[in-house]
Amino acid sequence: MRKHGAKLQVRDSFPMIGKGLVVVGVLLEGAIKLKMKVIANGKVGEVRLIEYRDEVPEEFSKVGDDVSVLIHGFDKGDNIGSTVVFD
Repeated sequence: MRKHGAKLQVRDSFPMIGKGLVVVGVLLEGAIKLKMKVIANGKVGEVRLIEYRDEVPEEFSKVGDDVSVLIHGFDKGDNIGSTVVFD
């Protein structure tokens, strides 16, 4: 049984000044929803925006597709690693 809501394999990340960190990657499992808790390398943040093919959905669940997620609580100095877990 899965212990989290979603898992994302990170391809790239970049800061959005004053907003957080944008993480781009492939959804490996589950669904990402707005306001979900994000856990990466022991740090916790929150999903503030999801972008998929120029759309801004409230939820994303297309496993195997690329998605961009704005995470509040992380910045450019944070090492998020190769996988991000959403809870």
